[in-house]
Amino acid sequence: MEAALTSAQAQGIGGVAGVIEVSDSKSVTKLSASGTVTGTLPTGDTARGIGGIAGSLTTNGAAVKTLTNSAAVTGNRSVGGIAGYFSGKDQATGKDMADCQNEGLILSSTAADDHSLAGHYIGGIVGYAHNASLSECRSRAGYADGYTYKQEDRDKLRGRYVGGIVGYGEQSVLYDCETEANGYVLGSEYVGGIIGALNQSDTQTALLSENGTRTTVNASYVIGNSYVGGIIGENKGGSTIKNCVNTGVAAGYNVYIGGICGANENNAAIINCASYVSDTNNAIYRRVTDWGAVGSYAGGLTGYNSGTITFSDKDNAVSNRSVAGIVVGRHYVGGLVGYNDTDGTIDINYTLIGGRVAATGDCVGGLVGLNASTELLEKKLTIKPSSVQGRYYVGGAIGANVVNPGENVTVSGLKVDNSLGTVTAEAFCGGLIGYQRTYTEQDRAGGTLYALLPGIAANNSNAPGTVKASTNRHTITITADGNSAGRLSAVSTT
Repeated sequence: MEAALTSAQAQGIGGVAGVIEVSDSKSVTKLSASGTVTGTLPTGDTARGIGGIAGSLTTNGAAVKTLTNSAAVTGNRSVGGIAGYFSGKDQATGKDMADCQNEGLILSSTAADDHSLAGHYIGGIVGYAHNASLSECRSRAGYADGYTYKQEDRDKLRGRYVGGIVGYGEQSVLYDCETEANGYVLGSEYVGGIIGALNQSDTQTALLSENGTRTTVNASYVIGNSYVGGIIGENKGGSTIKNCVNTGVAAGYNVYIGGICGANENNAAIINCASYVSDTNNAIYRRVTDWGAVGSYAGGLTGYNSGTITFSDKDNAVSNRSVAGIVVGRHYVGGLVGYNDTDGTIDINYTLIGGRVAATGDCVGGLVGLNASTELLEKKLTIKPSSVQGRYYVGGAIGANVVNPGENVTVSGLKVDNSLGTVTAEAFCGGLIGYQRTYTEQDRAGGTLYALLPGIAANNSNAPGTVKASTNRHTITITADGNSAGRLSAVSTT
């Protein structure tokens, strides 16, 4: 079906119904849709949408469950496989919507507009979730029609706040929801395998498990331009992402791409999450590079971190504590984090096993591409990348370590064990750290940390450029503990 509603009072366009309102004594169950749903709505007011089942769906504690969509749904705002807009009872019960499934390709028909809701809120199950809880919902978008993404499909990357389950969640909670293999989550900005973005109360956990032993899993392809994550596009505002696993591919063309989230901001937390993508024959590497999706700030867990990343020994929901697979990007590319800012905290006992960290630009590391956090240097971490490659500032653990220490620091717990792998760069290449320097804010003078790196002399002599001396009087002592002969098989400067 295709519909365009222009009235200011228009609320929804759906494959089954435009608007469904459910009271306590009623239920909505076992509805299904197939074919194509295409709609256009006015771009003001959040309480409207375009959906495979319903455009706008509101429940007051009644059962909404076992709804199934295989229709391709495209709209100009608030688009969802089940509902474009969904409002729950404001209780984190997991029972507002349960056991719903989508296999239709869900797309925005227009680019996001900064002055209206055009191009906003696109989700595999729900576009915009308000005070809602969803339980055991699954999406494999595009599978019904056998869709496969190609480089020429980049014009399909439209929309802001795009998620495999929910595009945007306002005070909403997801229990045991997941995306499945061979599905696609396609958008432009704030694109997540599970959820695009959140607006939560401080410290509220948005992704939960009913019994504490299950995990939230993304197995679909997640492709966008900026803020692209296997679980969530951007994690911020006191939000906690816990017990999540990414086994799908997160790829981005511009900036902030990560296996769990594109960016983990101040006061946000990633707890007990892992990402492992198998690429034994380099098929994923070739696919991502053929797409040209090699953006900057790319990491196995997060592209950018100024929040907290932790892994607790007391929680067994995620038993495989590793980050492995393939991380591809341009600048600031790391096996765990692309760019770890001054406030970025990493308190884990991950073992980074296998995997390929490949960049066409600078600041590339098996652990972190560029590290600005002094605290990270005192952690104990073992990194086992099969290969790390980039242009300048490439290291087995840290590509460029640019820190402003307030006291003397000894680096003794970072261990690189890639006896079967390589670390390769054109210049500034190290088995542990590619380039190390300290600085003060006086040295930085309001500029970027990258501006403090020397580069190559203008005469192309392959000699370092001018190094601005540090006025920081504290020292960074790097020991060889744990990095004995035979652990680093090949360090080359080409």
